[in-house]
Amino acid sequence: MRCGAQGKNSVYRTNFLGCYIEDTYVKTFDHFAHLPSYDVTPTDCITKCRKDGFLLAGIRNGQDCYCGNEFNRYGEAPVDECNLPCSGNPQVTCGGILRNSVYNTQFDSKRYK
Repeated sequence: MRCGAQGKNSVYRTNFLGCYIEDTYVKTFDHFAHLPSYDVTPTDCITKCRKDGFLLAGIRNGQDCYCGNEFNRYGEAPVDECNLPCSGNPQVTCGGILRNSVYNTQFDSKRYK
């Protein structure tokens, strides 16, 4: 695969919005997406949350997928704090301890009104 060229840039779209702090008692996202905990990846979580009508997907602890329409309740964390490997693909990280990797699901709410 070729990337860019002289005087050109390759541009890639990503849904990753950042790493965000989670609270022990009051969670950032209200909806728990039931996915097999042994096989979670960002793609699986994003797809599930989009299918369920949510704008955002968040993964924490390497395996827990949550959905919602708002985030950043507790502030942004350094991206290297979202450092736990995903249960479905250890080459990718899926949040951390009290840290959410947050993704835009690209859900188009106007399509469903």
